[in-house]
Amino acid sequence: MILLHITFVSDYLSPFAGGVRIIANTLAELVKQYNYDVSLIAGAVDSAFYDAYDNYFNIVNLNIYNLRKLPHQQPSRIPVFFKDAKKTLTGLQNLDILHFNNHLPNLLPYFLPKVPRVCTIHHLEDMQSMSNLISRISLPIFQDFLETNSPCTLIHTPSKYTAEQVAKRRIFARRRIIVIPNGIDLSKHLAVRKKPEPGTFLMIGRLEPRKHYEHAILAAKLARKRRKDLKLYIVGNGPLSIALERKIKEENLEDTVKLLGNVDEQEKLELLARAEALIHLGYPEGFGIVVVEALATGTPVISYNLPPISEIIRNHIHGLLVEKDNVAQLARSIMDFNITIYDERVLKSKAKKYDLRKTVESFHTVYKNLKVRPNC
Repeated sequence: MILLHITFVSDYLSPFAGGVRIIANTLAELVKQYNYDVSLIAGAVDSAFYDAYDNYFNIVNLNIYNLRKLPHQQPSRIPVFFKDAKKTLTGLQNLDILHFNNHLPNLLPYFLPKVPRVCTIHHLEDMQSMSNLISRISLPIFQDFLETNSPCTLIHTPSKYTAEQVAKRRIFARRRIIVIPNGIDLSKHLAVRKKPEPGTFLMIGRLEPRKHYEHAILAAKLARKRRKDLKLYIVGNGPLSIALERKIKEENLEDTVKLLGNVDEQEKLELLARAEALIHLGYPEGFGIVVVEALATGTPVISYNLPPISEIIRNHIHGLLVEKDNVAQLARSIMDFNITIYDERVLKSKAKKYDLRKTVESFHTVYKNLKVRPNC
């Protein structure tokens, strides 16, 4: 017997995008443990997503967006996404709860019948993260006004910081905001045998402007003067892949900085095992699930001293917190980094707070309560 029918709507579905991957893993566990029926609808679906999740979900690919670009870089496709997503959703028969993910899908509740609706806001963008003038002009309208005031039954955020930012921007919507941190399946990460290679550092994430990979590349150029053995491996794909490859060549860092593209889970664990530290410079950021993955393998983290990462990382305990955009300080942190001062047990203990099982149970409780007391 099906317990709940959930329909999840996102602009993209990819196993390499942290926020989507965590929610997909959560929903897959709800299918396995509680016999949920889950459909996923997206403007574009990475082929690798089918390989990972096709056994759990009914996946509807609207085939609207180019996966190599972000939605705001394809403004002519946005109205098509709204039209096709609305048409698909209004045609659904079995529907208990709608769950929307990310900025544009979170606007769909304005146009749909009032069934229980969860809207996930991972982070709020800033002007710096927008790549063109139209996006910058539209940002306050679509995000600060429409998204944060969307007629959702409740808003979910993965961090206290994002919840506070959403609350500050709300004007007339007084929907409940819940914080459910992202969780990971800790078993494989905790089992990793740490074997750090001197001078090896790692970055993992989608190659997009807000991750600030160019800061790490410039810091690597400076740090290489003292650490001749320095290697910076960057895992991921995205809109910046060509630009970053060009930047590495311009700085004559082909022997120091390596773009690895997307890798499978086993290779990622092996890279984390070899790394002295993970470098994570993303902002605005919703949670930074790769930070938890690193800690779970006993790998400390070098990050900018900004929330929500600073909610997870304690300076000199779980890694180093660097002043925002201070490339020189980042370079010094790499040059002087000493992994031996970090207690692997402390790092792994911190990661245990973010067990996927806790995330699954939290969402199960939320969904059940919404079905009983929807308050649409």
